[in-house]
Amino acid sequence: MLSKRVTVFTIFLMSFLLLSSCNLQSITYEKKIRYPKQVWTYADSISYNFNIVDTASLYNFELVILHNDWYSFQNLYTKLTTTFPDGKSISQVVNFDLAESNGKWEGDRIGSIYKCRTTIQENAFFSMPGKYVLTLAQNTRTDTLYGIKGFDFRLVKSSTKKSDLKLPPSDDKKTTKNAKTKKKKLN
Repeated sequence: MLSKRVTVFTIFLMSFLLLSSCNLQSITYEKKIRYPKQVWTYADSISYNFNIVDTASLYNFELVILHNDWYSFQNLYTKLTTTFPDGKSISQVVNFDLAESNGKWEGDRIGSIYKCRTTIQENAFFSMPGKYVLTLAQNTRTDTLYGIKGFDFRLVKSSTKKSDLKLPPSDDKKTTKNAKTKKKKLN
C-alpha cells in the first residue's frame, strides 16, 4: 500500500516538475520592479534590456501592474518606447484600465495589493538579433502617482508560428492603445 502511494506521488511530482520546466523555458526575459514607498513619478522610468537571438520565433510582452487599494485613478497612462539594436526607436502611449467603470478593481487581490495582468503585445517578432530596450514611463497628468507598488515584465516565446500570422499594413503614426487587464490567476 505504501509502495503504491510513493509511486503515485513520484509520478505526480515528476509531472509537475516537467510542466513547470516547460513553462520556464518559454520565458525569454523577466524583471520585477518594486517601489517600497508605493510611489511612481515621471523620473522613475523603467528600462527592460533584453537580448534577442532567435528571430524566427514570436514573442508575447506580458506586464503585471501591482497597485494598492488606495490608488486614486481608474486607469494608468504610460508611454512605451522600444529601442532596436540599430538605435532606432518607436513610442506608443498605452492606457491600462485598472478598474471597471463602477470602481471595482480588476485583477487578483492579495491583501490590499491588486495584481493586474495584461498582454502589451501578442505575437511580436524581431527582425534583427541584438539588444532591445523597452522603456516604461509614467504618462499621466500628475507627476506623482501614489499607490503603485511595482511592475513585473515578461517576454515569453509564443506558441504561434510566424507562418500563421497575417501581418497588417505598417502605420508609423503614434497611437494610444487601451490594454485590458485580465482576471487570470498568476503563476
